[in-house]
Amino acid sequence: MYPVFFERKSLEEWDSGACRQGVRKGQPCFIITLNKHDSLKHQCWAMLHEYAHATQWRSDRQEAGRLRDHDDEFGIHWARHWSLWGHDG
Repeated sequence: MYPVFFERKSLEEWDSGACRQGVRKGQPCFIITLNKHDSLKHQCWAMLHEYAHATQWRSDRQEAGRLRDHDDEFGIHWARHWSLWGHDG
């Protein structure tokens, strides 16, 4: 729906990443933050997870009606990204 930007920051030890709506250069976007202290492999897993959230997002009204963050639609988006970006463990 919107462009996706990535950033790496220090997050709490238990926090691998987050996806949020933001604005860059006056345009709406999604910003995915990854924990820079995690291993590269763990950051890749977190990136796939958060990117699935970004690509499943709809309007605020539709999101308000979502029962949980990790519903069936999230699973479909996760599986699509997983199959595109490889699964060598």
